[in-house]
Amino acid sequence: MTTHPSTHPTFRAPPWVVVCLALVGCGGQRDQAMLDDAVRVSVALRGLHPSDTEQRALLEGRATLESLARGWVREPAFGATVRDLHAEQLWLRTDSQQHPPPIGPLAGVSRADLTTSLDEEPLRLVEAIVMSGRPYTEVLTAATTMADANVALAYGLPFDPAGPAWQEVAWGDGRPAAGLLSTSAYLQRYQSGEQNRHRSRASRLLGAFTCDPLDAGAGGILEPTTFQDAVRDDPACTSCHDVLDPVASAFAGARRFVAMGEVYVAEQAGCPSGLEDNCYPIALWDPSLSVDRVRWNLPEPAWKGVPVDDLGGLGRAVAADPAFDTCTARRFRSWFARELVDEVDEEAAARLGERFRASGYDARALAVSIVLDPAFLALPRRTVRPEQAARLVEDLTGYRWTLQTGDGYGSVALATSDEYGLRALMGGIDGWNSLVPDADPSPTAELSWRWLASEAAAHAVDTGREPRGGLVVDPRRVRDALEELHFRWLGELADRDTLDADLALFEGVRDRAGARDAWVVVLTALLTDDRVVGY
Repeated sequence: MTTHPSTHPTFRAPPWVVVCLALVGCGGQRDQAMLDDAVRVSVALRGLHPSDTEQRALLEGRATLESLARGWVREPAFGATVRDLHAEQLWLRTDSQQHPPPIGPLAGVSRADLTTSLDEEPLRLVEAIVMSGRPYTEVLTAATTMADANVALAYGLPFDPAGPAWQEVAWGDGRPAAGLLSTSAYLQRYQSGEQNRHRSRASRLLGAFTCDPLDAGAGGILEPTTFQDAVRDDPACTSCHDVLDPVASAFAGARRFVAMGEVYVAEQAGCPSGLEDNCYPIALWDPSLSVDRVRWNLPEPAWKGVPVDDLGGLGRAVAADPAFDTCTARRFRSWFARELVDEVDEEAAARLGERFRASGYDARALAVSIVLDPAFLALPRRTVRPEQAARLVEDLTGYRWTLQTGDGYGSVALATSDEYGLRALMGGIDGWNSLVPDADPSPTAELSWRWLASEAAAHAVDTGREPRGGLVVDPRRVRDALEELHFRWLGELADRDTLDADLALFEGVRDRAGARDAWVVVLTALLTDDRVVGY
């Protein structure tokens, strides 16, 4: 399908387009560029194309791209983007790895639902902070977490069955106020054994929130008996550990992790003394474990040489560090532009960081600043992420990209799940082994997208959602329907050649297989157009 914009004397535009053409010249290149920018900004912020109403308002001068963007960051779809961004950059969706099982008080919950709930806990907290306009620094300082019914039972949190599905609640086990750093999902994701001593938790904090990951280099220690001496005495180790260990020390009080098998054993044994912490509600924080820092010979908790009292003090220190502002701007820009974090221009990140700080750490304002930046709008077309693809396709067709498994696992949302690998095949990460997204086209991404598009197109036709007006076959009505679809689905004022090609495709399939299959093929072709696959 061609997607180049132009007008032609025989182009049969709907009445509103005729008016628009007369008033502001909607068929010109300038107006197509306006639509292209709107699509890019909307997909970046929401994973959705602008509605036809929003596009009309833009073309008729009743809205600006800025006014639309400022409205979009207050919609639930932007909250989903916030969760997706942090899931990718913090590697927090890990459902292909073992999670606490649905037994005991959680018996009857599907494994898929329980796993999703447990992984989403910190992501929902970040979403709540951002969408309410609270300072983004609270992601490292909040005294609360988010719980649904499953998380509440798993970790012993308060929950009101008459309230919303996700509720912001306070911990009652003495853990410090450190935002997502003190969430059980973060502690479970960054597991800490006897030799690790919270260093994995500290290392991810440094990489994610200061954009200064530690490079362990090529060296390593294979002899455990010499390990602890080396991190204090070997110059090859001390340069990193002098930074890392005071941060790791602040996590003292957190348990190493809780494995699925440990929960099974404890629950099946009736939670005897000595195993009760592995029963529901699982205890992942124990203030008495703070003595571990002494037993493990860790230094006192500190941030850049300044002592902090505990994990809460560490979170506050990091959030107050200027590196946090710039790093947050860099991370957000990398997400929206589909660049690696270390590829983001340093001067641009610094400017965005200053605006971010001036806004009172409003992450919504940061996102709008990024996507309205002319440099962002001038980027080459990016492929959509699998999470964006799922929202976009559902919005256009009503099709939900899920799989009802036959092994009792439950219903899987394929765009946000590692369980069947389709997220990674489409260029996403798997949260555990494949940690760098791939923004470039690939055979696996194309095959996955074509499968998704064909399933969604068939769903739209079979449910009567598309084309509007039913399975029309008259050439003039088909052409009108195609013209409308190009505008609604692709943000395109299609020219005569494009509509002629679409109509020829429709008629060729209709003559061989009937109107239903013809519309499925045409809708599939639209869903695999560059204007949908990329933004």
